[in-house]
Amino acid sequence: MILFLLSNSFKDPGISDRVLGKWQYETHIYYSVGRYGTKEVDPIKTSLLCFTGEKIYFSNASFIDTCFYSELSPKAFFDRENKKSSYFLDGPLAIKYSEQLLSKFIRLDFNCKPNDFGIFYLNADTLILDSNGGVTFFFTKIKDGPPK
Repeated sequence: MILFLLSNSFKDPGISDRVLGKWQYETHIYYSVGRYGTKEVDPIKTSLLCFTGEKIYFSNASFIDTCFYSELSPKAFFDRENKKSSYFLDGPLAIKYSEQLLSKFIRLDFNCKPNDFGIFYLNADTLILDSNGGVTFFFTKIKDGPPK
């Protein structure tokens, strides 16, 4: 039943396979003066970002509440009123990526407010948590496999 609900929550059946699981921190970019500094960023760097069928959470950042969700709405990066990228709207992503590349991103809306999660974007094998406390974080998925 959960798999049925989950598959219906994602418009693209491949999205669930791509997103669910554990993600490891790769890097981050400070967006602007925000509420996150080293004290908040360091635990995120050592955490895993975990996606299950109904929740999103960090394994080692207890100051960020778990997001419980029932539906995901994948959308195009520019699926909004103002379709053009700009620093104001897209922050460091508009600086780091061209408009052509941004148009290939999938925006993932988990409706996680009012907790501390921002907006997620999926770009190939990179998951981006945009503007979380004034910081944009980049994660790569941990591949399941035999223990090392």
